[in-house]
Amino acid sequence: MKRQLLVSYLITLLILVQVFGQPVVGVKKMVVREMDVLPGCTYNTTATVTLVFDSDTVLNFTDYVAYGSEGDASSTVDIYGSRLVDGFRATSFRNLNVTKGYTLKYSVPVRNLFNISINILADGKEVTLNCSGGYCVGVALKARSINYSLTIVPLDPMFSNLQLPVSVSWSVDPMYLYPVAFSDSPQSMRESGSEVSFQWSSVMNGSYYLSVVFEVRGENPWGEVFVPSPIITITLDPRVQSMLISKYKEYTKKFLGSSLGNLSAFQENATQLRDLLYNLSKGFREQARLLGEAGSQAESAASIILTASSQLKVLAQMTQEMRNNVAGQLGNVSTLINRTRAVLERVSKNVTVTEEQLQVILQTLNLTNSNVTLTEIKQMIDSSLSSIGEIETLLEKYGSTIRDLDRLIDQSLAAAENMATAANKLILMANMLREASYNLNQLADGLARAADLLDSMIAKMSKIETAEYFPEGFKSFNETFYKQIAVSETPGVSVRTDFMGEAYYFALPSIKIKRSEPDVSNVILETPQKRIASLWPVALIAVVLGVAFFIGRKGQQTSSIDEEKLARLYALRDKISRIMGGSNV
Repeated sequence: MKRQLLVSYLITLLILVQVFGQPVVGVKKMVVREMDVLPGCTYNTTATVTLVFDSDTVLNFTDYVAYGSEGDASSTVDIYGSRLVDGFRATSFRNLNVTKGYTLKYSVPVRNLFNISINILADGKEVTLNCSGGYCVGVALKARSINYSLTIVPLDPMFSNLQLPVSVSWSVDPMYLYPVAFSDSPQSMRESGSEVSFQWSSVMNGSYYLSVVFEVRGENPWGEVFVPSPIITITLDPRVQSMLISKYKEYTKKFLGSSLGNLSAFQENATQLRDLLYNLSKGFREQARLLGEAGSQAESAASIILTASSQLKVLAQMTQEMRNNVAGQLGNVSTLINRTRAVLERVSKNVTVTEEQLQVILQTLNLTNSNVTLTEIKQMIDSSLSSIGEIETLLEKYGSTIRDLDRLIDQSLAAAENMATAANKLILMANMLREASYNLNQLADGLARAADLLDSMIAKMSKIETAEYFPEGFKSFNETFYKQIAVSETPGVSVRTDFMGEAYYFALPSIKIKRSEPDVSNVILETPQKRIASLWPVALIAVVLGVAFFIGRKGQQTSSIDEEKLARLYALRDKISRIMGGSNV
């Protein structure tokens, strides 16, 4: 039983050794991309790779650098081969005997990832630069100020969407130049007797711009102002990007927390407020609909009332015309009745004839066959007068009716005017109801928009904890740079690559600004013999000082020189100095 357990243990151990016991060589990798910049010339970028090994072994491997280009590679050891593979520069090494702490450096040409432009203004006027041999020379006679500006723009679209850390440091001699204005204030500035140093730490969002204005304080004997170049570094390490994004996320959470208090409580309150705004918007919209309908009904009622008022006025006019006509006819009848009564009354008063006289009158009128008697005539007159009285009574009733018609007409006209006024007021009320409906709709829309904004804010806040705050292309950026690994080609040995960092460095040219022409009118030209004769004491002092320095170092190492010898040496040096002071150099 024990033997079986031992065999099983050994088999398991062998399996673990085969699976996990494979030798691993750790490699720390640092990449520095240096871009040589001369305005008006082609920009060349070289990647210098530093590999530090942590194991003792003989290794065959290939190391990869992103954004490679064609060109020669160089190294501190022999390179087996270097070629482009899918945009990466693959550099291979064979039979490399490495020990713990062994460092390997090699350089390969790579693509330019950025474009940098330099612009020099002297007293506000652009200076044309002529560049060669790492220097640029421009002419600006009697210039009092120099404006040095630079612009960095990514050439690869992937870098345009990333926040790349940019570091700029600058040192100038205050005897010649002194900074007086900046487009962006430096984070640090230090001034000593012979140097003014200042530094920026910023982030490039799509591009980076910096401008510094220097006051010209002096020039060298050749009438030139030396403008040293700034040191510019862009960090391309993906870990820095992740750290920046994490800090940004943390800062956002802290800012929201300090501004809004407890985010969960604020989100809950904002949700309740959003629902309330939605409900208010819905309620106001319903009220607006009802007011709109009421306005339409009021306008319809006003139209009906205006129509009735118009018809009532027409009816009153017709009644007035009829009344006037009837009143006129009644007036004529009344006049005729009055005349008839008067005639009948005169006839009644004047009837004094006898029967015989009546018959004579009838015969005269050829009315003998009428058989009318005097009594009948009187009865007829009385009957007519009685009928006239009845007609007058009827006329008085008609007059009362006409007066009633007059009142009715007046009332009808007043009612028509009142109806017209009421209709106009209804129209005004309908307009007010429509305006109120419109305003309520606008209020409802505003509340709905506010609710939508709150809803959007709530949605964004709910994603604060889970959202990935990585810009577009960040994944591709990470993958590209993390593929810059060393791959072992030695059987049974693997390589683990740890990144120490990656930076992009701009090697900018130093600039000389010709400010004045040197005055050489008082310079005395000497013959070479005289010049050599005047310089031999200087050479002697240099030799003596060199010997003294050598003896001094030897004395520090062996402690064999005593104080007396050193005193003699110093006395000899002082004598030579006095001789030099008395010579005509």
